[in-house]
Amino acid sequence: MLEAKTKLFKSGSSNAIRLNKEISRALNVRPGDELIVKYDPASKSVIIKQEEPRMAVSDDFNQLLNEAYAENKGVMDLLKEL
Repeated sequence: MLEAKTKLFKSGSSNAIRLNKEISRALNVRPGDELIVKYDPASKSVIIKQEEPRMAVSDDFNQLLNEAYAENKGVMDLLKEL
């Protein structure tokens, strides 16, 4: 487990913390990346996690899905109603 001391500072109307280089590298994050911040009141701990990346769908696969949906629109509409 990595641990670092840091200070809370003001950033606009919010409070912010700095992540040192070692922790940023371990999280594989850069400025501008979105993070998930959770607070555990039982332990008074803050957990910072890298946001799960969305899976990319290729244009070819997306086109294949659209064609399959169009070919089976009647069945798909029936399934929506279940």
